[in-house]
Amino acid sequence: MNGRPLLPAILPAALLLSLALSLPARAVPVPRLSAGLEPPEVVLGRTAVLRISVSWEGEAGDLAVSRPEPPSCRGLKVVGSSQRSVAYRDEGKPKQVREFLFTLRGEEEGRGRVGPVRLAYRRPPEGGEYTLATEPLEVPVVSRRSSSGLPFPAGLGAALAAGALIAVYIRWMVRRYQKKSNEIISDYVENLESRALQELEGARRHRLEGEAEEYCRRMRAVLLDYLEKKAARAGGETAGATSTVPEREEETELARILGRLDEYWFGGAGDDMLRLDEIHRRIAGLLQSIENSQSKRENGNDH
Repeated sequence: MNGRPLLPAILPAALLLSLALSLPARAVPVPRLSAGLEPPEVVLGRTAVLRISVSWEGEAGDLAVSRPEPPSCRGLKVVGSSQRSVAYRDEGKPKQVREFLFTLRGEEEGRGRVGPVRLAYRRPPEGGEYTLATEPLEVPVVSRRSSSGLPFPAGLGAALAAGALIAVYIRWMVRRYQKKSNEIISDYVENLESRALQELEGARRHRLEGEAEEYCRRMRAVLLDYLEKKAARAGGETAGATSTVPEREEETELARILGRLDEYWFGGAGDDMLRLDEIHRRIAGLLQSIENSQSKRENGNDH
């Protein structure tokens, strides 16, 4: 030994160890698995969607989730599948949702059964594989679609009454907002479709959290606000700046969709996520089409 002190060599290592111990440990993401069938009752010869959802707090790369095998079924048959990923923030914290969708068709009337569905995941970089499994689902397969519980004449009367009320309401809404002053209307002229699309996308968080009633209510509020402002703007525009015929057709279709949402909302039928998803996609497509049409028209005027 050369007799040199060891203390100078030990201090840097001790300092690094102290710093490492003082750093907060990163939380290990814990996945949550859920499964649901929409609608919960399958009509013979028709389809339903089995939704397998894995969610966790953290970044997308924190978990590597493998696509599950199609479930075993009794009385039903798997006829299609897809998957999608959604990332969002809740109170500033990143959250992830991975959904696996299986389309099932009713094949045999009676008490059907689906699952369980087994799914594997890893936590990079450790590489260990873990398994999650859903509970099996009992699924009634019926020969015809059951209604909302109302007798057919009563259900038809309620639908006709709702349609009449919606038509009266839309006419009243247009007349009301046609009387708005140009000063108020000017606030609504710019970016109506873009704002509505952003708010519509925000409504998706209620779908991800399984809040069907709030999902329906939020979509209805966004569409109602858009149509009211659109009517106000139409009342203040000059004859040379009115909407094109395709836009008017799309706005009419949006008004019809508002009527459907009103029926679901006031009738207490806003619990069918699959149907609400279809409405969400339809609204977004119509709004995007109107926005594209306006953009083309404005670009043409520039030239």
